[in-house]
Amino acid sequence: MGPPLTGKTTALRSLVLGLAHSYSPQQVGLVLVDPSDAARRFYSLGSGDGNTLDKLPHVLATVSTADELDKVVKRLVAEFDDNVRGRLKGHPKVFTPQDNQKRSIFVIIDHYDDAALLNRAGVGLMGLAEVGKGKNLNLVVAGTTNITRDSSDELRRRAESSRYSLILNDFETVRYMGVRGSFNIKKEMPPGRGFLVKAVGASLVQVCLPFLDVNGGADSLDQMIQAIRKKYPEPAAWSYKADDLAPLEAAIGGVAEVAAEQMASVTAEQNEMLAELSSLMAMQAELTAQAVPIGEPSKFASVTVDADGGKTKGKSGDGKGKGRKG
Repeated sequence: MGPPLTGKTTALRSLVLGLAHSYSPQQVGLVLVDPSDAARRFYSLGSGDGNTLDKLPHVLATVSTADELDKVVKRLVAEFDDNVRGRLKGHPKVFTPQDNQKRSIFVIIDHYDDAALLNRAGVGLMGLAEVGKGKNLNLVVAGTTNITRDSSDELRRRAESSRYSLILNDFETVRYMGVRGSFNIKKEMPPGRGFLVKAVGASLVQVCLPFLDVNGGADSLDQMIQAIRKKYPEPAAWSYKADDLAPLEAAIGGVAEVAAEQMASVTAEQNEMLAELSSLMAMQAELTAQAVPIGEPSKFASVTVDADGGKTKGKSGDGKGKGRKG
């Protein structure tokens, strides 16, 4: 017997189709990632004549290897890093800036359990985790519950931080996500059924592919993908459009050089401040060494005024002197 069917890959395919059906390629760009073998890749779904998910006009790239991920991450830097975009702006042959305030890019990853394969070259998943923070870059990570056990996985932690998850066939993981309430599941749920988690709340959902179960659904799916392709003849585009990544890498490296120069400047300023502080401390130590101690006085004079006539008496500090009349 194989592993139980959960509907995870079906949910991702439905998400891709739903986004492509509802938004134009100028509104939504897709990066489809699946490091598994070719027969299992979720974006290969479809029929002949190019009517597969990876041929949708919204798809900017598909990724199954570490080298492909490295190239995609660099192109994503050109979408969301203002310094890199500024350096490329004067090179229209390789760079035509897209409006990523109006467009959202979704990086959708299936079979994340095999994602270690994507770390064998280039910047890897760590590089992807650092791109587009606080901007219109959305991460969708799908895998078994095993992927939640690695607390050092920055990409998964970034995706989890949104507190927006779809958990299929497993109500124990719902509790792990911090959802409040009780869940009483008495029997195994069918494929595609689970919980949509938002923050600390969860609702029961059922996910399925939007096509009729005729001839395996291939005919209606083919028609749906074909209709989307005809509806949007202008595909989504990268801002950095050249195949040669050397100018892009130079722009990214230039930003790194600026950062290094800034760090060197900060270090020099800190060293100067430390030197000035050391000089002040040395001067303080020298003044302390030259200070003459002030001894306690052995004698002092005091004057008293009588209340009955204004007569004054003087006393010496040792108490033996006599006052004189005024």
